Amino acid sequence: MLAKIKEIIQSSDHPIKSESGLKNYAGHIHRLCRFTESTPETVFTQEDALTKIENFIDSKKSASTKNQVVCAIKKLADIQKNKDFIKFGEIQVKKTILLRKSDVEKVRIKKKKTLNWINYDVLEKRYKLALDVVKFYDELKLDFKLSDIVEDYHANLEFAVLTGLYVSDIKINPPRRAEAWYNCKVVKKTPKTKTGLHNFIVTNKKGVPTKIVLYKYKTFERYGRKEYVLNPDLSFLLKKWIEYNSEIESDFLFGKQDGEHVSNTQFSNKIKTIIRKCCIKKINVSTNMLRNICITELYKNIDITKIPVYASMCGHSFNTALEHYINSNKLSKDTVITEEQCKEKL
Repeated sequence: MLAKIKEIIQSSDHPIKSESGLKNYAGHIHRLCRFTESTPETVFTQEDALTKIENFIDSKKSASTKNQVVCAIKKLADIQKNKDFIKFGEIQVKKTILLRKSDVEKVRIKKKKTLNWINYDVLEKRYKLALDVVKFYDELKLDFKLSDIVEDYHANLEFAVLTGLYVSDIKINPPRRAEAWYNCKVVKKTPKTKTGLHNFIVTNKKGVPTKIVLYKYKTFERYGRKEYVLNPDLSFLLKKWIEYNSEIESDFLFGKQDGEHVSNTQFSNKIKTIIRKCCIKKINVSTNMLRNICITELYKNIDITKIPVYASMCGHSFNTALEHYINSNKLSKDTVITEEQCKEKL
């Protein structure tokens, strides 16, 4: 039945372009038909169809999943030109948007109460200060054998590098999950493989990092290989970081003496420690929270057509992106946004 559902969707006036989107929509319709003991052709015309479909929607626990299910139902209703269920779908989309907005409001309140949340502008200002310190020392070419200079240089370099991976230019180098960085090898040529166990920082002939190529990250199957050009400040910082850690015999950007990369926990601990040291002492900012801070800033005041674009760049789903968008911009309760609407406006 799943193949048949995909065929029905793709033969409509508005087929779904992405394979992942098609798989998602077809999967929800397939599960709906099994739940209601019907077929795509009879799901809206069966006895007690409305009650059965509402029960199916209610069986989903998260507001995000409910929204995906409702969008799939509305898609099928549109294809079959069933006016009653098209209207039903529109109402349900509004309801699930409100549910998600309510969930996000709870998260927002919780974050404001916790001491571990740093406003993006504070983090960005401290990053720029650390960058200036590193450039200052680099231009003076000081003797780093002096212990006090080494400590200050290393602290500012580490802070600038670790936070710069997230805040240096969020609209061009969007904040990725931790694995994009700790599982990252430094290479001289762009790998030609389509898949891989690692990510790569590619340097030019002068040893300056110029781009990052991503193969190993959570949503690789959805978005595939990703390549981003590094901005000049981040390129400079990463070059200095590689030089400073040249005695570590590892090909990884964040390597250990045994040649392997640091673990997720070790990478997160590095960030927690350096933020406490250079920014705010009594705070505990993990990699996930640091990324969340930056993504919240990223989605502020953007056009809705950019939501799918940034979702792909950040490596998360449209629904996750929409939650960040709602959180950042405090949408009104009457606002309805679907992925199709975003694409139609492009």
